[in-house]
Amino acid sequence: MYETSIAAEVLHITNPQDRLGSLATAQRVLTGEPFLPRLLPPDKSGFPGTANELSTDMCTVIEAINGQPFTNASTFTQWPYYQRMMHTYGERANGNATALMIGSLTPLSSRSFVCLAQTEYGADKHFIVDPSSSRYKARHGNFAFGSGLALPIASESIDFVHVNQLLHSLFDPRSPSRPPAQCVLRLCAEIGRVLAPGGQLLMKELPLDYAPGQSQVFHIKASQYLEQLVTKALKKFGLKDVHVEPPGVVTRDSRFVFNTNRDFTRWPVIGHDIASRSIYARKPKRQMHALGGIMPLPAAPTR
Repeated sequence: MYETSIAAEVLHITNPQDRLGSLATAQRVLTGEPFLPRLLPPDKSGFPGTANELSTDMCTVIEAINGQPFTNASTFTQWPYYQRMMHTYGERANGNATALMIGSLTPLSSRSFVCLAQTEYGADKHFIVDPSSSRYKARHGNFAFGSGLALPIASESIDFVHVNQLLHSLFDPRSPSRPPAQCVLRLCAEIGRVLAPGGQLLMKELPLDYAPGQSQVFHIKASQYLEQLVTKALKKFGLKDVHVEPPGVVTRDSRFVFNTNRDFTRWPVIGHDIASRSIYARKPKRQMHALGGIMPLPAAPTR
């Protein structure tokens, strides 16, 4: 089914052994500019986190080239979860479909979403909405400045909504004191509004109060609360077919992004991702009735 790897599709990297060439190619794809070594991240001990979007992405590229565990969760690094949800629950479009990403942290997030929407969702039109913009992040897909709590998108105009690691950092810019759970309800209301009949939602999310270093019991309980909250909210706002997957398997290294067969079960695992959940939901298709004029009447027989 597949002929290119995720790394080749998203970043045009085909030979990870050529480390400098791979870094140059990836940076050029993400920025549209010539290779700039000054944009490479420092060594891992000095990694600046999300303070520098491109440094965050180049750290992920370096990890992929070296076959190291990924530090950051993104659409690129969590591609297998979205593929599995589509294969298990989803229905792929054959073009002529629109996909929307709510919240993009970095240029790699935007770029990965566009590629994933084409390959896995079968959508040929791609929109990204985020409250903060950068020249690199906004160059991928059709970028719109805005909040997921008030999407600048027409009602029933989207076939796929894609959300990755947004809920635990979600806030209302118009009311910063709004509780996180209320923000989730508002987001689900907006998702229900913009999805067309038959539209699909795919999410990979952490608990609302996620913080590294918390106990395993804390993460399990927090994830269970998230599951209950999101399931109830999505059903309330019109998405009836809701599936929340149990914790997924975590790969030992990042070499899966170079697998041209996209067989993500080949790689060793280190356990389960107990803190996050994969969430799939679908809006019912519009019912067609013979009565009421919704379904066209058969043509009158000719004499």
